[in-house]
Amino acid sequence: VSIADVFVMPSVRSNKLTVRLTLRNDSASAQTVNLTNSVLDGAATVLTLPTQQIVIAANTSTQLDLTASWSNPHLWSHRDPYLYYLATTVAGAAGQDQLQTRFGFREFWTQGGRFFLNGTPINLLATATWPPSDLQNTNQIRQILNDVKAGNSVAIRFHTQPWDEPWYQIADEVGLLVVEECAVWCDPAAYQLSAATFWTNYAQHISTAVKRDHNHPSIVLWSLENEILHCGGEKLYSGTVAELAAMGGIVKSLDPTRPITYEADIDPGGAADALGLHYPHEFPDFHVWPNE
Repeated sequence: VSIADVFVMPSVRSNKLTVRLTLRNDSASAQTVNLTNSVLDGAATVLTLPTQQIVIAANTSTQLDLTASWSNPHLWSHRDPYLYYLATTVAGAAGQDQLQTRFGFREFWTQGGRFFLNGTPINLLATATWPPSDLQNTNQIRQILNDVKAGNSVAIRFHTQPWDEPWYQIADEVGLLVVEECAVWCDPAAYQLSAATFWTNYAQHISTAVKRDHNHPSIVLWSLENEILHCGGEKLYSGTVAELAAMGGIVKSLDPTRPITYEADIDPGGAADALGLHYPHEFPDFHVWPNE
């Protein structure tokens, strides 16, 4: 029996920490295992979640949530990027599996036309860029992200695809909010939008991206794509809007803690939490959006 996935889901609004565990039993018989989860602040244990014993059927995976109240966590933010580790152990007769997962206790949501971080309204003063053509070392990444912060940005949109994971790890450490974008963008004619296989592959892609990156506190918004409708995707296939909305439903089912957006494509099927507008008429020449 092994730990297939750990998703740490803090809630500032309810003062709770929820851990969503996925466990695999690759043996030919049912296995009884004990689960323990503790939050570490350096060497100190600051929270212990309820211990649980479960039985996992042969050759299956199972998912469960464990929750504990936490009234006084040190909150993660762009001003104070404080990080914890969750130590998870699954133990049974055949041995044990252990995993440490780094996370920050923070919550980001939309309400009344505003973004909120840990209960405080925040404007996502941000920059965006394409991924670098050459792999950056961690010192270069840290310098770039610190330069972004020095330019008075609180956020960055990593454009057109999930970037290499060190970018998110270092954003967690320096305190920079991140919009992560999936790799479907700009050229709908390059995709077989009318083929079921395209949407199956797209769903697999976004599911894998969310699973890889869902414990990074820096990531506050999932961008599902860029400019597919804006560049004519609905004209190429009439079902594009409905399919994009379905992709949003998949992301929300995998990660109920973050809002989603569709860059340039506003609100397919009413699925978006934040409207990605390309391109707003800029002040002072135009100042009556959204009426224009």
